[in-house]
Amino acid sequence: MIWQQINNDRRFYIKEAEFGKGKTFALHKDCWIVFDGNPPSARYNGSNRYNVAQLDRLAVVEVTQWTRAEVTALLSGAAEVEKLVEFYLAATETIRKDGYRAMVSIRGVKRVAALLDDGYAQGEALTIGVLNQVSLTGGDAAIEAVKAEARKFFKL
Repeated sequence: MIWQQINNDRRFYIKEAEFGKGKTFALHKDCWIVFDGNPPSARYNGSNRYNVAQLDRLAVVEVTQWTRAEVTALLSGAAEVEKLVEFYLAATETIRKDGYRAMVSIRGVKRVAALLDDGYAQGEALTIGVLNQVSLTGGDAAIEAVKAEARKFFKL
């Protein structure tokens, strides 16, 4: 319901605004809101498939590509930073170049780093943190393309 309201007329009402008086807000044309219904636990997000009905509700929003410096800064302190940076940049470029309706998020890559720090095998960490997300959003061709990129840097 929230997505339909925002997507249709770019306006939404928050009853708690203005000290409980309520207020209608209009979104700027370039503003996008992303809702994520997964709990923050590293093991859950991306490791469980969604119901097919949820796939119809997916909206892909094109965002500016992170620079190498930005990705490195976001992943600083993580295990295997250079490999993760290279993988993220290669995977997102493959998705963009080939036009897949998929995504690899920084959040997912950070989850991979945390799982590696916790002793998970590379293949399992990548599956939980990134590959299941790609499978959900992009399907078989996208997952194979991203796996091919992952194999350049990690053991699957």
